[in-house]
Amino acid sequence: MRRIFVLFGVVAALSACSSTTKSEYDTAQTMLSGSPKVRSQVVTKCTAELSTKPARTRQGLADVANTSISSMPRVICQRIVTAWANGKLTYADIQATERGVPTPNTVRIIQGRG
Repeated sequence: MRRIFVLFGVVAALSACSSTTKSEYDTAQTMLSGSPKVRSQVVTKCTAELSTKPARTRQGLADVANTSISSMPRVICQRIVTAWANGKLTYADIQATERGVPTPNTVRIIQGRG
């Protein structure tokens, strides 16, 4: 179960602060949805951060994401950033993530079903 909670650190890292306001969420969503360059930069940063996790953590994340351990960082980050940009990763999901409580929606997004 602990491995699942690591997933949600990814979303928190993307939020750029420990307590995201609705306004900050909306601004980030607007930037992500309107700029392929910003999306690419965020995916690259997120991928680099996930790539530094211990092998056991990376394997657990790969299992949840239904992907290989080698492609897991980019796959998860692309799914999260895309979902945030198109509004499928909600403000409520971000808030729950910051509290360390996974939402079913966030798990579906990470699994590529969201």
